[in-house]
Amino acid sequence: MEKGDVVVFKGFMRPGGDVFSVNFMTGYTADSDIALHFNPRIGEGQVIMNCCTGGDWGEEEKADIPSVIAEGKPFEIKIVTKRNKFKVYVNGNKCMKFDARLNVEDIKGIMVKGEAFIYQVKLERKLEKPVVESLPFGLREGGWIVVQAIPKKGSEGFAVNLCCGEDDDCDVAFHFNPRLQENCSIRNTFSGGDWQEEERDQPCFPFEKKETCEIAINIKSDKFVTYVNGEHYIDYNHRLSLDSVCHLKLTGHAEFYEPEFL
Repeated sequence: MEKGDVVVFKGFMRPGGDVFSVNFMTGYTADSDIALHFNPRIGEGQVIMNCCTGGDWGEEEKADIPSVIAEGKPFEIKIVTKRNKFKVYVNGNKCMKFDARLNVEDIKGIMVKGEAFIYQVKLERKLEKPVVESLPFGLREGGWIVVQAIPKKGSEGFAVNLCCGEDDDCDVAFHFNPRLQENCSIRNTFSGGDWQEEERDQPCFPFEKKETCEIAINIKSDKFVTYVNGEHYIDYNHRLSLDSVCHLKLTGHAEFYEPEFL
């Protein structure tokens, strides 16, 4: 693994299940050292985090178990690997962090055990910038674009742009620009060389520096509907034709991961 890697686990507890664990291993066998042991225990109402070196467990660290796991609901566990720590999110919410006791770059495998059904495990790696992705199917009604980002320390902001070309001066049908210094998400359209009128109203500002976020854009016939970390955030009415949009551009002071087009 590398610094900045994100590993995502999607699943749910089996009926009557009580415990499971996610283990980041330094080798490929069950007796390898464990750099990170993430262990929800429903009966105890806690999540245990630890490491194991040479067969010996270290000192446990504990936090309250997230309700979605305790209640047997579908969960998404996202573990962000930093140079000297792990940060854990459950369904978009910060759960806990764990200072790394072994070298993160020595992690070679993942082992999941216990009474949970894990149906997806995905490794996400930082993209080289600038990020310009061609939309494989264009924009179609009912489709989704999902972007994973982590604003950098000291970040002024970043932008998700649905563009009508690859050039720097191309039209932008939807410019979504969280500005962390202003605590405001700007929305706008760039057409014919000019920016149009900004939209700034918002119910809240869900972005934080150095914290992972998921931005999901659902394409409707008349608007873009944007969700952040699974919660509805804002709508933006179309100002340009959907047929003209062909690229996704990700810019600004954030780390970006492979986008999804659904």
